[in-house]
Amino acid sequence: MKLNRDIRIVELLPIVLLFAGLLLFPVSMMNRDFSRIPGDKGDARFNNYILEHGYKYAKGEVPDYWDAPFLYPHRNTIALSDNLLGTLPVYIFFRSLKCDKETSFQWWFLSMFALNFLGCYLALRKWSGNVLLSSCGAYIYAFSIYLLGHINHVQILPKFIAPLVLFWFWQYLSKKRIVSLAFAVTGLTYQFYCGMYLGFFLFYVMLFMIISYLVIYRDTEIFKQFIQRKTALTIGGIIVVNLALLYPMLSHYIPVSGQLGFRSFNEISLYLPRWSSYFFSTPESYLWNNLSYHLRDSEVYWWENFLFCGILPWIAVLLLPVLWLHKGVKMETKKFLGFLVATFFLCVLFSIKFDGFTFYKLIVNMPGFGSMRSINRIINIIIIFQIVIFVFVFKGLQEKYKLAGKVMLFLPLMVVIDNSVTYWERTFSKVEVQNEVKAVADRIAAQQNPSYKAIAYQHKNFFGKETPSHLNVMLACQDLNIKCVNAYTGLFPPNFQGFADTEGIDSLYRWMNYNHSDTSSIQIITEFDFSFRHRQHGRLISSNDKVVLRDSTGGGRLYIGAEKGAVGEYWDVITMQDGKKIIRSQHDKFVCAELSSVGEIVSNRDAPGYWESFIFEDVKDDFFIIKAANEKYIGITPDQKLIANEVKERASLFKLER
Repeated sequence: MKLNRDIRIVELLPIVLLFAGLLLFPVSMMNRDFSRIPGDKGDARFNNYILEHGYKYAKGEVPDYWDAPFLYPHRNTIALSDNLLGTLPVYIFFRSLKCDKETSFQWWFLSMFALNFLGCYLALRKWSGNVLLSSCGAYIYAFSIYLLGHINHVQILPKFIAPLVLFWFWQYLSKKRIVSLAFAVTGLTYQFYCGMYLGFFLFYVMLFMIISYLVIYRDTEIFKQFIQRKTALTIGGIIVVNLALLYPMLSHYIPVSGQLGFRSFNEISLYLPRWSSYFFSTPESYLWNNLSYHLRDSEVYWWENFLFCGILPWIAVLLLPVLWLHKGVKMETKKFLGFLVATFFLCVLFSIKFDGFTFYKLIVNMPGFGSMRSINRIINIIIIFQIVIFVFVFKGLQEKYKLAGKVMLFLPLMVVIDNSVTYWERTFSKVEVQNEVKAVADRIAAQQNPSYKAIAYQHKNFFGKETPSHLNVMLACQDLNIKCVNAYTGLFPPNFQGFADTEGIDSLYRWMNYNHSDTSSIQIITEFDFSFRHRQHGRLISSNDKVVLRDSTGGGRLYIGAEKGAVGEYWDVITMQDGKKIIRSQHDKFVCAELSSVGEIVSNRDAPGYWESFIFEDVKDDFFIIKAANEKYIGITPDQKLIANEVKERASLFKLER
């Protein structure tokens, strides 16, 4: 009776760890009232847009799934990023319960953690038959601290099918079960629909499984299947059927690769992890935040390198020799552990960089891989092998050492503590972004003329928050069911970057001309009282390498102050329709040449007019002179103030530096 009771208690462990993980990770991150959204205001809300677009397509509110109504007039916009089609039904379910789109996204986010736990638990349970270790391994897979380094890219969360795919593929390799191959290949196809990145990485890992299996087991029986006509036809049929299932999606992604080409290897190399990245922890970790500093000075995108998954999986790796050298451990178990280690090692070796060298260069030209940039995301797949090693090492120790069996009782608690977090850095207020989108939607609705085909939106406060600004427009237009030029996505087509950076009419013309479209079909919606051709943002630097500052206590007078290396004041230089420029301070005040005998330059106007307009005349080396509305040029007085009281020959030189 006691044995049966103990078994029943152990069977509850996966449920306990699942709910513990959900409470400690996604629920805690979002707050129990769901007031916070995980990630940043960029990718998180873009993925929310993609899911909402799929929901609207399912409802028949948009005519074509792949032509989402942003980046107008570009077609096939969804194929510029991950599409999340595989998990769209989860989002649709919560939308059908009358949740708003942000709350539905939060429930989708939470569901991905639950599904990742369940998928990994099922695979580990089938692999090992051990409930306790499978539960602990699934917890690491679903709630490990390494995920915090990728939480800004929630498109990598749908990975619940990957552990089962690798289990099924192992079943095929080791037992030659064709049905297991069918499950594995179909699961791989589904992973592509969940996310292209992880689909390619999963395929990549499966290739290394084949190599490791042949090296460790020296089993050539697998090749004989291709000699047997019936078996070969069956395998061929499985592949053909799944390629047919993939075609509706790939037919949209392949033209994108042809149009935009591959990323440069120099760009990709910046995102390749180092071996030390696997010991680089997120600073939010309770136990391991001291491991969050050693790559910050050596990596450009160091925050993409948080690949440390806690100490317990690495302890398992260190304990491997204990089992390999133990005479009581079966050779089959030793070979299996060798296979796991070999696959994990190859996957890491071919995806990291050393100083000036990487093996990844050998495979970057494989189909699909040249389009991917963030190779560090492969951790989401190869961690499965580290977890399986963790499970089988501790299982072997439990079987061979009584003390290990007693220690194992504390393993669930140790796993939770190993992956505990002290604070959440990457979240934002749900109400805040909802209000931002509503404000944009209200402005568009107030100005919109239905006779135009699309709108292009010009923000007032834009620089430094370009991505959230464009997404506010995309989400507002999604609510209003209208098309917009504004866009954020994984890849921009040629000639769009200019509009993405400035929102100016000049760059809009270039974008529309590139697409052979009529600019007159676009309505400009602006937060100013005017529309503008172009704008730049930066510090005004004088020829003596000092920055222009605004005296907020002296009527907003401009003067030459700190050295160039200081932070200084930032300005928007906006080109108007007539070619003249206005200068706006970071305090939302416009620069003016005052009507006085000295023509003092101040920044204290709430709106631009005649006296707030200037003409910039290029000189050389990016320097220019500035002509004020009083037909005088701006100079610098001995006490370092700016005045518009000089002839052209005595004008001071300035340049704008971001």
